Amino acid sequence: MIKKHFKKLVSLALAAVMVMGMSATAFAAESDANTYTTDTGITVDQSIQQSVVDNLPESTKLELQNDDGTLVFASTTYYDLETGSTSRAVMPTSDFKLTVTATRLSSSQMAADGVYGDAFKFVATGEWLVNPLYEFTDCIGISWSDDFTLYDDYGYTYTKDYNGLPFFNFDALTRNDVSAEEGVAHDVYLLLFDRQDEVTLVAKVYKANSSGSANVCASYGHVIITASSVDVSFSKGKEISMSVGFASGIKKASPAYESFDY
Repeated sequence: MIKKHFKKLVSLALAAVMVMGMSATAFAAESDANTYTTDTGITVDQSIQQSVVDNLPESTKLELQNDDGTLVFASTTYYDLETGSTSRAVMPTSDFKLTVTATRLSSSQMAADGVYGDAFKFVATGEWLVNPLYEFTDCIGISWSDDFTLYDDYGYTYTKDYNGLPFFNFDALTRNDVSAEEGVAHDVYLLLFDRQDEVTLVAKVYKANSSGSANVCASYGHVIITASSVDVSFSKGKEISMSVGFASGIKKASPAYESFDY
């Protein structure tokens, strides 16, 4: 497959951050007074407006419906690389956006998953508003701090209309790198000449009962120049580094990062 011949090509195009800044009490799944349920069955913290949930990507909404928990943070950011006409031709202003959400999993969900303590489900979804000019192999990653341990991760692309039908392609993403207590990144095999509307990465993490403040961030890298391998490293919820070889160009929009309480 042509994508695999170009595996690990990247020029970092964007990064985004998700924040949760509430107390452990406010996060508790049992604290119904601080939550509400949408008409799609998603339980949401009172600080998040219904309009925010309505505007989430389709694959993100499905992920929120798949696990029992409370959505505690959601953010969508648009990107402009500001690197000249070549980059803008690949990913123009506001032609790509990244949505990140964090869900605190309920006690029953943790029991079903076989974990305990505090558990969160992080979802990062990149949406192509304009089909990219170059479609090689991109990269998407999520990083966190405070030694939360990864216990499940997966990713896929979603095409809203693929030969007349919606299509989820779980073969489109494979692990690039993982550090169980720092982060995970997946390669994204874009289909040549075909549109893939959304790229989604899911990371589920847990920690034994405790309290504190942690960081989490998500980044997406898009290939625009030449073939090269990609090295990924994590900085515990502050940054995801994606480096390429000498022959490749790389432009980086550094992710901001903030904290969530647990």
